[in-house]
Amino acid sequence: MSPWLETLSPDDRRVLNHSDVLASNCEVLVVGGGLLGLVTAYFLAERKVTVQVIAEEPRLGAGSEHGTGALWPSAFALRCPDVELHELAQQGRDQWAKFAVRPEFSFDWRVNGLLELSPLARDETAAERANRALDLGCSVTAVDAEQIAQLEPRVTTDWASRGGLHFPSEAQGHPVKSAVSLVRACRKRGVKLASGVSFTAVHHGDRIVGATTSVGELTFHSLAVTTHASSLLKLGMHPPPVTGTSVGFATSPQPPLLKVGLLADYPLVQLRSGDLVTSMPIDQPPRIPAGVFAELGSVEWTRIWSVAESVSTLPSLMPDAINAWLSHCGAEDEFLLAPALGRLLADKIRS
Repeated sequence: MSPWLETLSPDDRRVLNHSDVLASNCEVLVVGGGLLGLVTAYFLAERKVTVQVIAEEPRLGAGSEHGTGALWPSAFALRCPDVELHELAQQGRDQWAKFAVRPEFSFDWRVNGLLELSPLARDETAAERANRALDLGCSVTAVDAEQIAQLEPRVTTDWASRGGLHFPSEAQGHPVKSAVSLVRACRKRGVKLASGVSFTAVHHGDRIVGATTSVGELTFHSLAVTTHASSLLKLGMHPPPVTGTSVGFATSPQPPLLKVGLLADYPLVQLRSGDLVTSMPIDQPPRIPAGVFAELGSVEWTRIWSVAESVSTLPSLMPDAINAWLSHCGAEDEFLLAPALGRLLADKIRS
């Protein structure tokens, strides 16, 4: 089980484990109970659309625990070649900010910025990287050793001397608590959410008009698929290729270590509880680059789990079905992209 789940209260766990009775008909069926599916259902329900969500996983919100909790659209833009996804990443972070001020949402939202330390191996200087980030529309400043010491005093002189970038608007949150908040908000708006449900689509001409599920029959006007490979295969589609990512969770550095989010080869986020979270390619063990913190010779990553990482895709109509839409979030980026992709998907369904 993901360590993110272990941080939930018993009441929050009950919210994710509860499955509603399946409706017999609805305007929109959303396949997938992860963050993207929940956000899509939320925005459809805001427009008074009747929505049924089904998830094959035994609990709602599955997949939300696959990232570090970082909401860093600027770092995403610097590594992702898709300009349209850059804009959606910014919108995703901003939508979480809007959710955070609503009473029904509670997910440890914090705007504490991102400090990216410059590794020696990088081909561009901090100033060149800052200019590239500015060209991408990011809010960023190149920082020197003195400025790094003010932003994050525990960074060693050796690492600080290399310089870096400061992104003041980056944020972080608790991805699974965000799923809990969305489930509560969806149910408040009349959305039915059923977990542990498998399905087979029912076609009629150029439309998908219903589903035969493990718990009953269902008819609908439109379909939104936001989930993983098994559902795509049932629809006769090939799932996107996947690679592996490891996520590490460390409980030993309980006192607050980081004032900001940190990117030094790999992302490093510290929760309010003091726990550290990181991610890296699956063939490498979790680690903090040597010498970043004087008081941390090593961090004991007590819990490590692997996730299947796939490419995020913009909403598009499925082949041979004029009322069925597909969108997908890569596991590590789902927390960041889901709000904007879900809203866009809801817009397209209602257009």
